[in-house]
Amino acid sequence: MSSDTEILEPVQFGGANSAAERSQRAHLAAERAGGMASLARKSGVPHTTIHRVLNGGEMKAGVLVAIAAAAGVRLEWLATGTGPMHASERIVGQDVAMPPGQALAVPAGTVIIDRHDARAAAGRNGVLSDTAVIERVLFSEAWVRRVLRRNPGNLALLEAFGDSMEPTIADGDVIMIDVVVDDLVSGRIYVVDLSGELLVKRIQRRVNGSILVLSDNPRYPPEEVSAADAHHLRLVGEVVWHAHAV
Repeated sequence: MSSDTEILEPVQFGGANSAAERSQRAHLAAERAGGMASLARKSGVPHTTIHRVLNGGEMKAGVLVAIAAAAGVRLEWLATGTGPMHASERIVGQDVAMPPGQALAVPAGTVIIDRHDARAAAGRNGVLSDTAVIERVLFSEAWVRRVLRRNPGNLALLEAFGDSMEPTIADGDVIMIDVVVDDLVSGRIYVVDLSGELLVKRIQRRVNGSILVLSDNPRYPPEEVSAADAHHLRLVGEVVWHAHAV
């Protein structure tokens, strides 16, 4: 977020929201993000705004969501001090469990990204499962568009499991994928459907037409999909962001 003037009205919350309490929660969030500079970089929020927030200033909606997302803390906790710092599902942003058919009021400057009931294996045991939406998560629109440089409408959340992509992606991490994949770019991480099995892997295309399916964990050797069998590998989406389990 290059400017804090996009959301004109500050967020008004009840609860533990004195300047001192806001400052304490903001400092904890900054520590989780790796410090003030890291929080500014990850959230896309200007340093001057981060400084004001750390001093207990009120946060506008877009700033609030961006900081919660970057730090991996619950939005409600950051805003009001209510509930635990971390969501049980370990998802950044705001966890929004909505009953079927109920509309979600989306604050200005935020976008909804759906989390699907599907897991991508960082290993060899993940199977394609029911992809019903199990929750809806709010993210800063400016963060998605300017930091991730993605169209929010093309994004989805899944859970990874297994250890073959450690230390990059760990068991239980939430991954965000861009489901509009025009082509495979060697070296990037994708969720792929290989004969009905969902995998999160680093993919490399070889000059002979074959594809290497790579794990970041050196314990797991590369797997090669021959050129003749490459059609069995379907790109589900490119991994553009992930949140480590806490």
